[in-house]
Amino acid sequence: MPALKAPQHLDFNTSGYKIYQKFLIAEIQAANTIAIGIPAYNFSAPAPFKAQMDLVARPSVTFTYTDKGPKGLLDGKKVIIVAASSGEPFGSNFDFIRPHKTFFFKLIGINDSENQCSY
Repeated sequence: MPALKAPQHLDFNTSGYKIYQKFLIAEIQAANTIAIGIPAYNFSAPAPFKAQMDLVARPSVTFTYTDKGPKGLLDGKKVIIVAASSGEPFGSNFDFIRPHKTFFFKLIGINDSENQCSY
């Protein structure tokens, strides 16, 4: 089976995903507070939200590498995460949303976070 290759006609610097990536990053850079409402699907965040996180985590733009590990570049912001689950509260053994999102936002420099859960 041949390896998959990107079509020759696509320019990944101007394709839709790159434009969307720049839009997401610009929104976060401009915000003082970021509010996120998110459902828990199978104990985690929905795939589209995880894909947005991948687009936002961009070396030299939202974080950088140092000799002590990664350092976020989006200091001075706050994130509020409101999650809805089907019965598993934040802090339970099945809480995979809060730790993952808290780690992600710390990676990009947002250390001030508030977590709420509806279950």
